[in-house]
Amino acid sequence: MKETEIVNSYEPQQVYNQHPRRPILSEDNYRTEDNYRIVCLINGQRFESIKQASEQLNMSESSIRRRLFNQQPHYVIIEKIRQGYEPIIANGIYYDSIMSCGRAGEAKDRFQAMCYLKSKSRCNWNYINPEKRINKD
Repeated sequence: MKETEIVNSYEPQQVYNQHPRRPILSEDNYRTEDNYRIVCLINGQRFESIKQASEQLNMSESSIRRRLFNQQPHYVIIEKIRQGYEPIIANGIYYDSIMSCGRAGEAKDRFQAMCYLKSKSRCNWNYINPEKRINKD
């Protein structure tokens, strides 16, 4: 196929498409359904997130993400910090996150689960953490 031939004529870091010489990230390294904040080092400058790097370097987040995951020189992932995971209780069942609750079928997606958490009519849905609990009286 012509597209494959063209992509293969470039170095992996020069293209967005999958490249045969680019290592494929395993599910253990990066799961797209999980929510991570990536701490990175770009040209010797540390950024606490890709968003912060994007704003300060005036580059798109996708461009930065592509360079980080292609292991382009001077673009280093320091740490992936799992975030946005608050344990909840839904219909009497404990879940370690809103996403795991959705995966179990309690809601069709995380947005619906968030609505259920906020809804006064769903008094059997709430955060476990007392500081995050929503008063539904």
